[in-house]
Amino acid sequence: MSNEPQQKITTSENEVTSSTNQELTTTYSDAQNAAASIENSKKRLTAEEMCESVLNSIQNEDCEQLKLLFCNEIVTSHNLDKELAAFFNSVDGKFVYFTDYHAELHGAGERKGGVYVKYFIDSHIRVAKTDTDNKYEITFYANLVYDKDPNKIGLEYLIITNSEGEELWVGDYIDN
Repeated sequence: MSNEPQQKITTSENEVTSSTNQELTTTYSDAQNAAASIENSKKRLTAEEMCESVLNSIQNEDCEQLKLLFCNEIVTSHNLDKELAAFFNSVDGKFVYFTDYHAELHGAGERKGGVYVKYFIDSHIRVAKTDTDNKYEITFYANLVYDKDPNKIGLEYLIITNSEGEELWVGDYIDN
């Protein structure tokens, strides 16, 4: 087990613990500043808001809220209703808590005037437990800032992996 300090992110009905360090804390601030500086048609979320929104939507089985979090490119190229139904149908029980949560925030590309032109989050929940004592892993990737193509701002994919290692994808990796 890592000796890194632990940060707790509390959401409405669950508690998520994430490993973090000074860089991650600084990166949250950078993401907030970068997201605030880019014009696009969707509400820009900070890294923490995106993580909390995804976790709350999953726990509440809120397909409509999850669909709103996906980027326009995925929304227009995928049948998210069908994919999210399959996602939730693959889960035995209802999620009761998430633990061993890890989020990595990345700035990529060049900065313009000290502001990121691309900023993304890659998150992994190693233990998502249900009320029927089943455990899953959940991974998601989202662009928080993408100057070159605002249609790629939001979730690209959400993956659930069961205890047998079988994966189910919602969305897809977009070649950036």
